[in-house]
Amino acid sequence: AEDAAFVVPLDGRVAVRVSYFSAEESTVQVTTDGWSAEFLATRGPNEMWLVLPDLPGTVDGLTFRGDGRSTVCVTGVEAGLPEQP
Repeated sequence: AEDAAFVVPLDGRVAVRVSYFSAEESTVQVTTDGWSAEFLATRGPNEMWLVLPDLPGTVDGLTFRGDGRSTVCVTGVEAGLPEQP
């Protein structure tokens, strides 16, 4: 498992963009206190968008755990509110 800390703690419902690279398909579990989600990491450089719900308190970071089928390198984690185009 690998931890990714946010620059500032998050409060409220936010969108999270996870950038990653994987050589093979692998399922990745993303967790923080009181919340978890899974996504299928596909081959190559990619990104996945997740919605972090409004949790009690603030969120300092996320923990990523792969299923062991392939190493998934998380290259970036960004979070914030979506902007109107």
